[in-house]
Amino acid sequence: MLVLFTLITTIVFALHYLWQKKTKRIHDLTKDYPRPNHWPIVGSTFEFGTNPKEFFGNLCRMCDEHGPVFAAWLGPELFIVLSNVEETELLLSNNKLLKKAFAYDFLHPWLGKSLLTDEDESWRAKRKIITPAFHFQILEQFMDVINRNSLILVKELEKEIGKPYFDIGKYITLCTLDIISESSMGTEINAQLNNSPEFVTALRNLSEAVLYRFYKPWLYPDFVYNMTSAKTAFNKDLEVVHDVILKVIQSKKLKRSQNKSNGMNGSSVIANGKSNGVHATSNGNSVNNNLAFGQKKKSAFLDLLLDYTEHDGSYSEQSLIDEVNTFMFAGHDTTTSAINFALHAIMKNPEVQEKAMNEIEEVFGDSNRMPEFNDLPKMKYIECIIKETLRLWPSVPYVARTVTEDTTLKCGYRLPAGCSAVLMFYKLHRDPELYPEPERFNPDRFLGDSINGRKPYSYCPFSAGPRNCIGQKFAMMEMKIVISTVLRHYKLVTPPDGPDINVVAELILRSVTGTHVKIENRL
Repeated sequence: MLVLFTLITTIVFALHYLWQKKTKRIHDLTKDYPRPNHWPIVGSTFEFGTNPKEFFGNLCRMCDEHGPVFAAWLGPELFIVLSNVEETELLLSNNKLLKKAFAYDFLHPWLGKSLLTDEDESWRAKRKIITPAFHFQILEQFMDVINRNSLILVKELEKEIGKPYFDIGKYITLCTLDIISESSMGTEINAQLNNSPEFVTALRNLSEAVLYRFYKPWLYPDFVYNMTSAKTAFNKDLEVVHDVILKVIQSKKLKRSQNKSNGMNGSSVIANGKSNGVHATSNGNSVNNNLAFGQKKKSAFLDLLLDYTEHDGSYSEQSLIDEVNTFMFAGHDTTTSAINFALHAIMKNPEVQEKAMNEIEEVFGDSNRMPEFNDLPKMKYIECIIKETLRLWPSVPYVARTVTEDTTLKCGYRLPAGCSAVLMFYKLHRDPELYPEPERFNPDRFLGDSINGRKPYSYCPFSAGPRNCIGQKFAMMEMKIVISTVLRHYKLVTPPDGPDINVVAELILRSVTGTHVKIENRL
């Protein structure tokens, strides 16, 4: 026993010595940074906690205690946390600091080297290919998808009328999943009507699995994680998701091949590398009978990728799976989070709800018609509600970059190559110098003259700079339609005994207590 203890102690000290030797330069360059308590090997890990609620709460507390720039070691990794506008602009506008931090590697088994996770020239090539999919002429065709699923949402909410309160978040989650599935794959998964098919459950499990690993530094090495039951469960869920997406891709490829044989043009967006506006069609055959999947006669983001693949072989089958997975991941939870918090804020602020309804009446009058594309720019106040929601509760509360070259911050500190820079949007948006009364929900901040003179990079709900969110126009369109449709059908009432929101940062920002509302019929 003594021999074993001696051996383990020797190994631990040897690893600590090698780690110190390897990171001496980083330690020297950051020794003057404010920092929380830290210990050998584990750094400040215990200061942050080991679950999402503890981690995010402690991170916010450290921003308050140590200021807008501080350093913290999580195991062997150094993080420099930045929450002021000057440093945010410096990093996000720097074309040499585009590499995602190491933690994004945990997404690779799921999302591969996709637009979200790739870097350098490969990322730039993907960005150039995918950007045309978010042109307003392409986005307009998804109005029907969003409108139809918004109507299913309000129909499903009918069952909650008369109840003291309920968690509206579970309904929003399934609605946004239906929207992004049909928009990205051209495929209906009917999550709202099927409630929780295997595919939906597997997607949720994958997000939770990535998060589980992040908060446990001892699982960072692949060789350790690969031996755990968590990895086995992850692989099982990954197989479910990949199998469904692969069947959709193969079905679309077959249909396009048949169309070509029949002399039809299967291209939806790209011909000879240019936008042509020709829409592909796909049949209504079931891809997966168990999930009741069916394909709609419209282009989807997947069609764009298939166009490029036919044109120059840009994407392998696995690359197509990775990009579709990325659309599903990035376009689902983010809008769910924003819509949930927006409905909560509208409910809590009756004067905001009244202004929103006045605008809705101006746009639609007494008509029960669904929104048309040219109605969206008229929803100016609802857009302000969404923007203020994303100021207080940004769906992505922070991002991290790997620093690839030494950089001098505006405050004078050196940012050493090899560390990770964390940009804390959640605290940036609560800077009282940028936003007076920062905790107050006030959509008027984003009306007309109120935004004049505001510093660039002071508002980053979709990140900013070269790696900003490519789908932000689609997200804004979706949020406007879903929120306005809910408000046209229901008045949101604050339940006297309902639990309040309790914010935590998982892969996205959410309320761990749910989003509880009471609804009353308007129509």
